[in-house]
Amino acid sequence: MIRKIFALFILSVICLGTRAQAQFVVDNATNRVGEIMFQSPKQVVFNFKNKGNRAMQIIDVKAACGCTKAEWTKGNIAPGDKGQIKVVYDAKTLGTFTKELAVFHTASSDPTYITIEGRVVTSLLDYSGDFPID
Repeated sequence: MIRKIFALFILSVICLGTRAQAQFVVDNATNRVGEIMFQSPKQVVFNFKNKGNRAMQIIDVKAACGCTKAEWTKGNIAPGDKGQIKVVYDAKTLGTFTKELAVFHTASSDPTYITIEGRVVTSLLDYSGDFPID
């Protein structure tokens, strides 16, 4: 009988321990920036929240190439707190781009991926005068 009670106690401690964890949630994992000017760096901000019940932190944000740099909220992010990842794309190549960044954090052993998409052009066309809205 004592073994059954002890086993039930151990099982309940294990179950409760797995529920106490951080949860990294990004508001919008893909940010479409549209058309941007050639050689005019574009900054994009990704907002996130720790929806878990334990503190977490971002360990690193890795881009696939050197054309994309990231800065992020440092230190512990308490449960319910928000943070930001600021990404800058250098726009040194004309054409359509998709840049994926891996966010490594303590809420999971797997990274979370965020993406910026857009098109680098040599000139932006303004059609607002051709199609007025009354």
